[in-house]
Amino acid sequence: MMTDWYQKSMNALALNGKAGRTQEAYSRALRMLCEFHGGKSPEEISETELETYFLHRRNVDHWSANTLRIGYCGIRFYFVKVLQRDWNLFNFLRAKSESRLPAVLSREEVRAAGRCADAA
Repeated sequence: MMTDWYQKSMNALALNGKAGRTQEAYSRALRMLCEFHGGKSPEEISETELETYFLHRRNVDHWSANTLRIGYCGIRFYFVKVLQRDWNLFNFLRAKSESRLPAVLSREEVRAAGRCADAA
């Protein structure tokens, strides 16, 4: 069953030129927010409820920074672009960047690893 808010979300994302996978991720983030608040539509969710949701996902569910970032972006897009609610919460929502190892080490990184192995 396609809800009115879901259709509005998909239309706005398509008009904004978001890729298909981005549309899916942003819509999923919005759906999870609504489910968390007992099936409320996004129009009924307050700024305080939104803050509670993000705190729960971060502190209780221990979502990774990248998962949080996708949720932030998708929900912020809907609230700001579709509902035209530019709440203060959106000005400070951030997820720290995850540092990952590169798929391929640079020559200097290989040398440094070799020096560490030689020293041991």
